[in-house]
Amino acid sequence: MLACARRIPLARLTEIYGTAIVADMEDAGLLTVADTGDRWVSVREQYLGDVVRSWLSISRRRELRALLLGGREPELSAMSMEERIEFAAWTRECQAELSPAMAVAAAEAAVHLFDPRFAISCVEGIKKTDDVWVDAQLHKATAYLLLDLPVQAMAALEDISQAQLDALEEEAFARVVAAKSRVMVWLPELCDKVPDELADARKRLGVAAGVASSWPDPLGTAANVITLAEFEYKSFIGDYASMVGELEEAVDPAVNKDPGFRIQAALLLMPALSAVGREMDALQLMRRVGGQLSDAGPLTGLRERFTLTAFNVLLQAGQWKRCLELVGPPKGQAERRLAYRTSATELAAGIAYVFSGRGAVALDSLLSAVAQLELRPVLNMLQAAYAATAFAYAQIGNAGQAHKYLDKLRGARGHCNFRTLFVTEFCADMAGRWLGDTDAVKRLLAAAHRDIAAGRYTLAGISLLGATVNGTDEDFRLMEDVAGHRQGTLAEISRLIAVGTRTKDAKVLLEGAHLCAELELDAVEARCVALAVDFARHSGDSASARVAQARLDSLTATVPSLPIVPSSGSPLLTARERQISRLAGRGVSNRDIALEMGVSVRTVEGHLYQVFTKLGVTSRGDLPGLV
Repeated sequence: MLACARRIPLARLTEIYGTAIVADMEDAGLLTVADTGDRWVSVREQYLGDVVRSWLSISRRRELRALLLGGREPELSAMSMEERIEFAAWTRECQAELSPAMAVAAAEAAVHLFDPRFAISCVEGIKKTDDVWVDAQLHKATAYLLLDLPVQAMAALEDISQAQLDALEEEAFARVVAAKSRVMVWLPELCDKVPDELADARKRLGVAAGVASSWPDPLGTAANVITLAEFEYKSFIGDYASMVGELEEAVDPAVNKDPGFRIQAALLLMPALSAVGREMDALQLMRRVGGQLSDAGPLTGLRERFTLTAFNVLLQAGQWKRCLELVGPPKGQAERRLAYRTSATELAAGIAYVFSGRGAVALDSLLSAVAQLELRPVLNMLQAAYAATAFAYAQIGNAGQAHKYLDKLRGARGHCNFRTLFVTEFCADMAGRWLGDTDAVKRLLAAAHRDIAAGRYTLAGISLLGATVNGTDEDFRLMEDVAGHRQGTLAEISRLIAVGTRTKDAKVLLEGAHLCAELELDAVEARCVALAVDFARHSGDSASARVAQARLDSLTATVPSLPIVPSSGSPLLTARERQISRLAGRGVSNRDIALEMGVSVRTVEGHLYQVFTKLGVTSRGDLPGLV
């Protein structure tokens, strides 16, 4: 039975076989009892279960399943999302039928855990006459969207007849309309029609715009579903500034009594605040929402949505290391290896690394994500994966591979939401800028101006940070102005780079480099110190030149292809210069260095001259700690 079902609650197993038999099997090392609430029991050696399962005929599997279940399916409310999926998979292996309610619940879980094909297979047997037909079509539409198949998603919703729509209660009708609007945004010819669709739904329901004061009555709940769909549409197209005020009202408990709606509104407010320049407010809201998820009621997949939203907020704030913590497995839990979830988390990890300037490390995750997404497309994530991979290769100086993935990106263009579009275009343009494409700089500046016009100051600032490598005074004044509309460390870094570069002040740039080091933004830090080297040498500030050169030298391990190279043309010490510098810094004479290294004294003197020039020092006493 354990081989067939894989996991069984301890209480049910002892109910069937008795405590003594189960205890004897555990003592014999055959069973493992999990230290969880339901004390799930499984075969200790998994391969034994696989072997036994291969012996079992379909009829025997059904017999064991019937014995275990005792004629009834598990209680849905007591099952986690993973348990619903496992139960559905086990039922299919036995070629038994799921109840319509269990099939819909398993499909819902599969959608939120990024396994859309399994979700579709779960509801294929649902009939139009079943009570859950509408719910089944909603989950099927969502699954098709995950597969980048919006046409099929719309067809699934259109399979709900007008008679069925007319028979729906207010809340169920509103959920169908909201689902339809989520599909329409992915179809370019229908995206602009979403506001009219939602306005028609309001007219039919007879409800006004905004948060419904009549919640929790059915009409008030339906009105809130439509309001949430309107927010989602604006978020999809990047119209953040216009809805921040309304969303702040929607998350206020004094105004909105619906806890589920408040949490979902907060998940939309977080990226809106982050995009318009209120990064610290977004992070504060993120912390508050993270502690309130349990108050939202039974909203399936809410934690997954929170994780995705929090990732974007942290990324825009420059906190890429916390992004990596988010996409890893929860503490104390094994990583879930669901295919679609894996590709999404691999891509997220790769984007976090590439935003920090760690192209070499990013490639491990990005190449895995590309391979999976080429096989199983998910929400047009493939184009973001291509762009990020091109950026990563450009960062390590591999121009051939960078161009290869930019070419792939040109062939993979498709409709996607604003957040994915921003990441895709930014990574592609940054790859182009790293490769010396002057048009990429123009595109970054154009994107920044569009974002400024739309009030998206954080996104404008990120684009300007990339566009202003070797930028003009006008560009730097604009970046300084945009930084004044923002919050947080990344905004201050942008301001310091703008001011320090425009005024050629090495100390200001070193201050920016210090903040970059706090966030471990290696490529941006390298940019700051490379400029500081030149400005300090030009102004005769040897102390700042030494500090800047030392920091630049230490960054070569993680930033092999510098965004800016000091005008000296040879900013870094060679291996031989480094070796001589260390010996000289310890007080070893030129003659003894020459003897140890097997070179002439004149060669040692020549190397030391180059070292002093590069580091901006005048004596051996300045060398310790710099190399």
